[in-house]
Amino acid sequence: MTYKDKYLKYKIKYFNLINQLAGKINNKIDNEYETMLTNVKINGTELEKYLVKYMPNMPNMPKMPNKVYTLIKIPYDINNNYEKSKLELLLLSETQEINIVSAAVNQNGLALKFASPNLQENITIVTTAVNQNGLALEFASPNLRNNITIVTTAVNQNGLALKFASLDLRDDITIVTAAVNQNGLALEFASPNLQDDITIVTAAVNQNGLALEFASPNLQDDITIVTTAVKQNGLALKFASPNLQENITIVTAAVNQNGLALEFASPNLQENITIVTAAVTNRYPFKDLSNKLKKIII
Repeated sequence: MTYKDKYLKYKIKYFNLINQLAGKINNKIDNEYETMLTNVKINGTELEKYLVKYMPNMPNMPKMPNKVYTLIKIPYDINNNYEKSKLELLLLSETQEINIVSAAVNQNGLALKFASPNLQENITIVTTAVNQNGLALEFASPNLRNNITIVTTAVNQNGLALKFASLDLRDDITIVTAAVNQNGLALEFASPNLQDDITIVTAAVNQNGLALEFASPNLQDDITIVTTAVKQNGLALKFASPNLQENITIVTAAVNQNGLALEFASPNLQENITIVTAAVTNRYPFKDLSNKLKKIII
């Protein structure tokens, strides 16, 4: 056999071995991919177990354009015990990665936390995530937290997602209105400018009276807004201005809604028989009254 023949035979054998190895690796990847996909469809946060991350700077790894190095935790014992699992570096295609993350956030939007930065920038995936759970906005890229459509979707699902919107959108009257209509307490995350907006604050306290806490001092002294707040939740009296905590009409409305609001009335009105009687009728503990008031009411 000539040297050339030997070389060709060796070359053929070498490539056969490479192809066999590649086939085994691809089969393993496909099997793990299907397992991952099944698991995240049941529980999106399973994504964390697989540690799906971009690994662009892995040492001693060949450069492969348009590919993603993905670290996968593979259980190897018969009980699939992840605590005793080993780590293997497998190569998933970009499509496989997108499919897995899409399935995960569709089941639980908060799984977006475990997606790669690249997919946290993917508008389709992020839209799916915030549509399932608005609070997933926290894990979207800064660019998408400034996207009007995505942020609107998020706050419509959960008003408190306003916390994770960009500063510009927290000053957007349309977005903030949507947020406080869904959850009045989202007023906490509105810009100071909109916390002083009478229309927005009215919507917020109408949805949850306790949102009065986050209104501007000016509106905490607004008789109309405070009345709306205490009628929705009497305990909102706590956040009214001292001036309105002295207002007999407002305090009466508050204790009629919840007798415990008596605690936040001015000292003068806490001695008012009509108000105290209304408070006791609406859950204020009789035992907590002064002996003087107890005798008068009895």
